Amino acid sequence: MANHQHMVLARQGLKIPMPDRDFRLFPAKGRRVDLDDPFYAQLKRGGDLVASEPIADGASEPGADSPESATPGSQPEPETTDKPQGAKPRRRKE
Repeated sequence: MANHQHMVLARQGLKIPMPDRDFRLFPAKGRRVDLDDPFYAQLKRGGDLVASEPIADGASEPGADSPESATPGSQPEPETTDKPQGAKPRRRKE
């Protein structure tokens, strides 16, 4: 069973690319993560992520930033805003 917990960045300005989210940056408002995942477990042990209460807007729920979970009429945020600088743009298959 997954060990999900809402985590936030321990320091303002910290930038952590999330490998399970196409290397988008960990949001400052936090996110619910699986602490059984070695990547997030290490960040918690190292003090880069700390446990926090989730924000009421539901943005920390697993998959909340995926288009499939968007409410009708809402638009997901552009992916380019969360990507680290220097990331290569994706090519669309035609």
